Amino acid sequence: MKKSYKLQASLDMLIAYAFLFGVLVFILYFIYIDQTSLTYLSPQECLSQQPFICYKAFIQSNGTLIIQISQASNYIIRIDGIACSTLINQSNGLPAYGNRFVTSAASFYPKQQLPAYLYPSQKEVYYIYCYYAGDAIARANPGSIFNAYIWINYTIVGLNKSFVAKDIYFYSRYV
Repeated sequence: MKKSYKLQASLDMLIAYAFLFGVLVFILYFIYIDQTSLTYLSPQECLSQQPFICYKAFIQSNGTLIIQISQASNYIIRIDGIACSTLINQSNGLPAYGNRFVTSAASFYPKQQLPAYLYPSQKEVYYIYCYYAGDAIARANPGSIFNAYIWINYTIVGLNKSFVAKDIYFYSRYV
């Protein structure tokens, strides 16, 4: 075999290994670093109440609920607060833990964004801490099952009427 053929064969092998290494790095990136892109693997259920429609909802292992909602009324709605708790306070129907009065206080949200306006048919994503016993943020390992309730404190703009959508049921696995 000529020397030039051996050089070409080793170069071809080196390029093939570099390509395979690049593909492997790409796959590992999506599996380990960007776990939020894998939320479609997590079974979820979000049963909303009028006027809200729940599209996507999942909980991260750090206790942050990420929820995408829209509203089906003909009015502009101001979201004044969102709460997530594993238990309902039986005396008033509000959360038993965490954001008990469904306020917009920054300590209940990893990304402060409330109050915010939600227009008819507009989809919006909100980040909320979920709470369980002892007012602790509901942290868990990925894959663990999580059941909770969500409350949305809102005002219909123009009518100046405030409401709380209660007991929106949520089920998912931690991601």
